Amino acid sequence: MKTRRLTKEQLKNKRMGQIAMEDYRTVEIFVSHGLDYCCQGDKTVGEACNERGIEGETVLDELVRIYRLPPEQQEIGMEPDPGFQMGYIINRQHQMLFKRIGRIKKQVQARLNEITGLNPAFFEITRKFIDLCDEMESHMRLEEQEVFPFLADLLDRGRNKNIDSAEQIKERIAGLRSDHNHIGKLFDEIRQLNNRLIPPEIFDTFSACEVIAGSEGQNIPDEVCSFYRVISVNFEEVERVIRDSVHLENNLFIPNIGRYLQMN
Repeated sequence: MKTRRLTKEQLKNKRMGQIAMEDYRTVEIFVSHGLDYCCQGDKTVGEACNERGIEGETVLDELVRIYRLPPEQQEIGMEPDPGFQMGYIINRQHQMLFKRIGRIKKQVQARLNEITGLNPAFFEITRKFIDLCDEMESHMRLEEQEVFPFLADLLDRGRNKNIDSAEQIKERIAGLRSDHNHIGKLFDEIRQLNNRLIPPEIFDTFSACEVIAGSEGQNIPDEVCSFYRVISVNFEEVERVIRDSVHLENNLFIPNIGRYLQMN
């Protein structure tokens, strides 16, 4: 395979969503620098770094190294048909998400009900985490029961669509993007709350447990530390799988269905 040669200046002006679609290995770079490649995937690397106050040269150097490696094909990118992509999203992405989110939410809720004396701020973080899971489940059901069947019907009818249909498509797509943005904001709210409660400089589990237990020199219950680890690990897992799904829809499926139906 040929390697790709792009300069840092070229990458700086590419959209993050486009970069992630071209090579999914770049996602790890965006995540490590706190750059939202899914909900904010329409922003260029330069714009995103400026907004976050991040040193762009470091991000660009890492992206250049990835782009010089042999490219990898992505399964979803091999079939451009929107009908195929909707089936992929429902049968692969949604099934996996429903299973993981359901398991994690049940585990967190059970532990939350068992523990008393938690720092109120940590309790709020946990409730927002559960709300986030609920929002994503509701969004997926809406797609499966209403949005995708509507789009599939139009695709079946092919080019025999009218202006009203085109406007309805735009409305449905705008609704999907709005839901995605809301979910992205929930992630940001949880991270901001967590950073205020447990500053990034606190790395050891004991210190974090002391904070969430509201302990001042008192013994910290083992279940509090255990619960903190459950929340931390599960939040990272949920964020990764949800952002992957939103990225797929925002940066591949939605633009592709627009092209397929000749929408501008």
